[in-house]
Amino acid sequence: MNNMEDALKGKGQLRIEKSKLVFPHLGAMLTYIAPLINPEKYDYSITEEIDSYRPTAAQVISLLDLALQNPGDPHCRDILKNSRRGNYLITSTENLSFLKGVFVYDNPDGKMPHTSEELIRLLEGGDRRVKFVNPDFKTGTMSIHQFLCNPITIAQIGQEMLGAAERVAGALYEGKNYYASASYIFCPDRNALDKRSFTTINTGINVNRLNFEVKEHSYANQTGYIARIEKK
Repeated sequence: MNNMEDALKGKGQLRIEKSKLVFPHLGAMLTYIAPLINPEKYDYSITEEIDSYRPTAAQVISLLDLALQNPGDPHCRDILKNSRRGNYLITSTENLSFLKGVFVYDNPDGKMPHTSEELIRLLEGGDRRVKFVNPDFKTGTMSIHQFLCNPITIAQIGQEMLGAAERVAGALYEGKNYYASASYIFCPDRNALDKRSFTTINTGINVNRLNFEVKEHSYANQTGYIARIEKK
């Protein structure tokens, strides 16, 4: 466990250790460094950028899956609280919308290209980090089943994460009919030319449900929260 130390008189030391939460994700164990942070209110120092990274949309689903199973834990409660009622979790999954559709790609190291031309070359070269979605996918409120079958959902988190997304959406929805309106997708302007945005995930504003929304970088950083995942 990482810690910070301050020297005290009499050869003493004040040691403040970081709280960490280990959670499963696709057969691996990832380590979340508590608490969540707001980019505009927190000095995200170069040391922590080296030691941690912003999780992908799929990893945030795994973190929410754990939090919903342990609502009494203070760190899990903090994650749930700050993903609701107008708050959201900012992921490192990014979107680039242009005239022909939307590119979706995980960008935890910030090194992915930022133009449709470069992303097309990666896609044509077989780069599995890049997914392309045609512009006719459904947006707005939909059933959990529609949400899980939506090509933009699959591009955001991957086919192998749909089971976890179904658990999260099902746990959040409080209505009597499991397949009533329970999930929401808001995606970028599909007519925009090379417009980049973050995928953000929240668990409801007026009602509890799993929401995927994309937000421009500057706006996302004003009101969203980041979970830091420890680098191996």
